[in-house]
Amino acid sequence: MLQAHTDTVTAVSVTQDGRFIVSGSTDKCVRICDVGTGCEVRQLVGHTETVTAVTVTPDGHVVSASRDGSVRMWDVAAGRDVRPVQGHTCPVKAVTVTPDSRHVVSGSVDNSVQIWDVTTGRVVRKLQGHTGAVLTVSVTPDGCHVVSGSEDKSVRMRAWDVATGRGVRKLEGHTRTVTAVNVSPDGRHVVSGSDDKSVRMWDIATGRELRRLEGHTDTVTAVIVTPDGRHVVSGSSDKTVRIWDVEAGLELCKLEGNTRAVLAVSVTPDGRQVVSGSADNSVHVWDVVSCRMRRLGVGSRLETSFARGCIDEHSDDVAKAWFVRLQWCRARQAS
Repeated sequence: MLQAHTDTVTAVSVTQDGRFIVSGSTDKCVRICDVGTGCEVRQLVGHTETVTAVTVTPDGHVVSASRDGSVRMWDVAAGRDVRPVQGHTCPVKAVTVTPDSRHVVSGSVDNSVQIWDVTTGRVVRKLQGHTGAVLTVSVTPDGCHVVSGSEDKSVRMRAWDVATGRGVRKLEGHTRTVTAVNVSPDGRHVVSGSDDKSVRMWDIATGRELRRLEGHTDTVTAVIVTPDGRHVVSGSSDKTVRIWDVEAGLELCKLEGNTRAVLAVSVTPDGRQVVSGSADNSVHVWDVVSCRMRRLGVGSRLETSFARGCIDEHSDDVAKAWFVRLQWCRARQAS
């Protein structure tokens, strides 16, 4: 038996062992559920406003961001907040963690991207330049680069050398707010989603748009690249989750079943299951091969049903890629 979120599910993430789903909601809670049973195993309480983003560190801690302006790191076993950090002056909309678990990266309505030292809770870098809210952040696999998306009314994606503050990359294409970004597992590409209803793939080295994936009929709210780098998963306000073939640029699968907007997506480490969170208060787990959907937290039980239509044919804003040459990255490269 699973106690559901009592309001919109705004964020989802999967642990690296693929066993647990972490979700955040406008009910101010972070919940952890067992993928296999659908049972809630932990509820993390402490935020005073909507939980806007969640992620899991490689060493097993949960990190959450909130409209209350805080970023919190949780000891899951103890169920307590071990390191709340305050530095943003407005709601925090996005959070991620570097691969070495040493730094947290956050984006906020205060227009900034901040990089935090996990041990001290102090800000080690503050990236400014966006003129609108930062809605999404992602980190390259080598931990050296940060990508951020914003609603600051320019159609470009910029890269910045933090040491000098100099812009070194600009990616142009989206015609409205950039709502989601994710870096591919090989660190070569950025995938972005937008209010313009498109998903786009960019070459980080050249800034060139490589693919434009169209099919959603409303805002693309979330994107993620599968672990093998071959597919992109996107969620949308059109209530669907879609899976795309990166090489062919084609929609492979449309997963339907939500009654309201899909706001978050994640993928299990083996790439076989997709997790989505929705404004209908639910978390869905989709089996990619069979298109079978398991709904977590509807009523107070785990509901299972088949997704409909599983296989189907087929003011502008900015995403900025901040190419962050941080000290730990330079030290690693020097060694």
